Amino acid sequence: MGRAYEAFKKAEQSTRHRPDNGLPPLDPILSPDAKRRRAPRITWDLASTVEEEYQKLRGNLFLGSGRAKIKSILMVAAMHGEGTTTTATLLASVLSKANHARLLLVDANLRSPSLAEVFRLTDDPRGFTDLMMESVALDEIIRPTPFSNLSVITSGRPLHSPAYLFDAPSIEKILGALYERYDLIILDGPPVHDYADASFLSSMMDGTILVVQAEKTKIDTVQEAKRQLERAGARLLGTVLNKKRRYIPAVLDRWL
Repeated sequence: MGRAYEAFKKAEQSTRHRPDNGLPPLDPILSPDAKRRRAPRITWDLASTVEEEYQKLRGNLFLGSGRAKIKSILMVAAMHGEGTTTTATLLASVLSKANHARLLLVDANLRSPSLAEVFRLTDDPRGFTDLMMESVALDEIIRPTPFSNLSVITSGRPLHSPAYLFDAPSIEKILGALYERYDLIILDGPPVHDYADASFLSSMMDGTILVVQAEKTKIDTVQEAKRQLERAGARLLGTVLNKKRRYIPAVLDRWL
């Protein structure tokens, strides 16, 4: 794959200027709707019930034996539009408020990126792809966020076949440099079912979380995504059930 990447890099440079799922469950979260291939509208001022669910997710990830060693997490879904970006972004914001760790959120969904719009960072198109293509320095693409200890790297310039980048010699060097700067890196990844990118990325991460939209994603689809990640060597931390609805009023739910 190294030769394929080099061929892809040369071609890209030459055209650059042309016009019950079997996983350990994590607590469900509640999040805003995210339309397919559109950046979700994220509200930073979370309702107390939503905030509490993210705090539970934080506890499940980092409390207990072995959890403290997690320095990189890939968040993916089986299909588009299941809320991966919302989940990754709000988890990062909650973590940034909970401690003083150095956090980085990376838009690794190079097929339908969203973080540039979420954080209103559309003034500079450079980002993760440019870093992997070795056309920019790391300091040039790290961007601040409304949270003092949370930074973001947007997806960068669009490419025709970005999966090759995750097999490039530079990716391990990049991750090593990021580990030196940050205590935790969260990657907003592409859907597993549609692209090979998530398989390449998951094998490099300390853990992978599969986001599942309640009452939408078929069990068979989730199970196949799980098997694909496992074949790639991913360490699956569990699932997040997104957009779960409550059909029983809260006042009655307490008695059940």
